[in-house]
Amino acid sequence: MQLASCIGVGVLWGCTNSFIKRGSVEADSQKFGQACDSSWSVLDLWVNLLTTWKFLVPQALNLVGSVCFAYLLGRAPLSFVVPVTNAISLLSNALTDWLLGERINLSYATPGVLLLALGVGLCAS
Repeated sequence: MQLASCIGVGVLWGCTNSFIKRGSVEADSQKFGQACDSSWSVLDLWVNLLTTWKFLVPQALNLVGSVCFAYLLGRAPLSFVVPVTNAISLLSNALTDWLLGERINLSYATPGVLLLALGVGLCAS
């Protein structure tokens, strides 16, 4: 059960990271699409970001994952939850980026994936 929960949080984090990045890029393009002058305050930038649904929805889901992660930290060994969840998050982030059409350097990704799988296997056993 702990492993499944760690995998769920890791997948949620990893998948939403890609969409958060895309949403923030869209919010920036909206800002620059308008008359961009020095009148943009920090508050204007935050309001623009937080009213862009393509950023806000994945960010909210990511925060739900963070709450679940905090809950897991109280229920399972720290030395198990943190590496497994972060490894799964990294893997699902790379997979989501690839599925969304981003280029992945396989000469770096393949050894990384193999090492992460070995590490998760060691933590889970």
